[in-house]
Amino acid sequence: MFYPDSRVICIDDAEHATLVHVYNATQLRRIALQQGFRKEKIAKLLAESPKGDYYQAFRARAIQYDNSKFLDGKYVVLEWHGTVGIDTLGRLGIEPPYENPLDMYKAEVWVCQGEVIYACLEMLEADISLPFAVNTWEPGPASLFGFGAILRRDAQRVVNINYQQVLDNAGLSAGPMAVVNKEMFKPADGKPEIAPFKIWYFTENGTGASADQAVQFITIPNNSEFLMQVLGMAREFGNEESIIPLIAGGLGDPQVGDTGATGMAMVMQASTSVLSSKAREWDDNVTKVVVNWFYEWNMQYSSKEDIKGDYDIDVQTSTAYLNKVIGQRDIERVCIEAAQNPEVAKIIKIDEAYRARFAGMNIPYDSIVRTKEEVAVLEQKAAEAAKNNPDPATVKAQADMVNAEARMGAVQNDAERLEYDKQQGMVLAQIEHDKNTANYETRNNEAIARAMDAAAKKDIAVLQLAAKDKQTAQSLMVDLEIAQDEAEKSQFVAGVQAQQQARKLDIEQQNADAKQEELRLKRETGEGI
Repeated sequence: MFYPDSRVICIDDAEHATLVHVYNATQLRRIALQQGFRKEKIAKLLAESPKGDYYQAFRARAIQYDNSKFLDGKYVVLEWHGTVGIDTLGRLGIEPPYENPLDMYKAEVWVCQGEVIYACLEMLEADISLPFAVNTWEPGPASLFGFGAILRRDAQRVVNINYQQVLDNAGLSAGPMAVVNKEMFKPADGKPEIAPFKIWYFTENGTGASADQAVQFITIPNNSEFLMQVLGMAREFGNEESIIPLIAGGLGDPQVGDTGATGMAMVMQASTSVLSSKAREWDDNVTKVVVNWFYEWNMQYSSKEDIKGDYDIDVQTSTAYLNKVIGQRDIERVCIEAAQNPEVAKIIKIDEAYRARFAGMNIPYDSIVRTKEEVAVLEQKAAEAAKNNPDPATVKAQADMVNAEARMGAVQNDAERLEYDKQQGMVLAQIEHDKNTANYETRNNEAIARAMDAAAKKDIAVLQLAAKDKQTAQSLMVDLEIAQDEAEKSQFVAGVQAQQQARKLDIEQQNADAKQEELRLKRETGEGI
């Protein structure tokens, strides 16, 4: 238990402070083995029984708790730190190793039942502050301890009273109350208690009456829902008064609904902002002070002269650790993205990224991570070994690559051969087309020649008939033959013209088919005739 100077609100301004230790005999013998404690004084105390009337005020306060036997057979030891004069040090048998112009020194004195069991100067010379570091949740205007849980005193009182009301109301409304007219009926078992399957008899006064007239039930309203609203309001007030939301303590906060993953991440980050501020206050008021004492003690008493120097204490708070964790997570994401995206790998120094990642881990970085020079030597050795002793896997990969290139060459040759065959086929088709066209023109000329020969024969026959002046019958016969020849000639010319038209249409269809084939080859190969 800690009892500082009650006249100050800052521990640095305190003149004295007392720590109360409650020791049994075993604990008292244990501290006698520590350096500086006066063993003869402790042996004298152990020979005596603990005094029950020693520090009655402290004992009266201690017995107010449930364990009233806690102080039985125990010694109350006071550890006092404060300012003493040169005369008091002389009576304690202490000679200061340095001079103080004011003859005032900081000392540490242990007392038990009027016996001084330990006395010495404070470890750090010329230190004018007590060896205590104090941090409060909220500073107070008249107390060194400030305000802590008292900030939620009002909300806690409301919660306590309201919760008791909830339980009382739930108990009263759990079942109804009964108003019974005992003159109208009586229980079969003689016990006026309500129970399942119980039988009741009507009395003479109750004959002809209904059961509703003999008994009535009164139901107490259940107000738990309204009381729970008051309870929730008290919890919200507690959050505001203590400036710490319930979610920061791992509890459900009524003000936080279904906000989604992103919203919950923002709420969690906001919920720790106050704790981060309080953590920095703790580091400034306690951690930095204690570490500074360690540093000053080593500067004064350490035998290692090479570690001594003028340094400043820089305390890394929990916020710095949180930022470190966030930085590690970001570096890990960069490494993963660089491994998956070649464009990112071009702008990221992947070796430096991994070194930064390993340096931030809690591992012996210097002993397990190779330096750049060691990596260069290792790569050079690997290159020489690969050159002198080819890797079977590498040789196989190279052979597979050669085979793949050969297969690609064969495919290309097949494509070129198909293209050549296509070109040859088109040329042969054109030659056949020209040949058919020439044959058609020859047959057309022959038909015209035959028609001209028939016309010449007709003229000769007419001249012969006119010259001979034969009989009318012969003339008619000649006319008939001429008419027949004219009809045959007209029919022959019409047939030739129909054949020419059909051949022309056939040639046009062949040209259209050749054009379609050329367009198809153009789409498939990208080239055409």
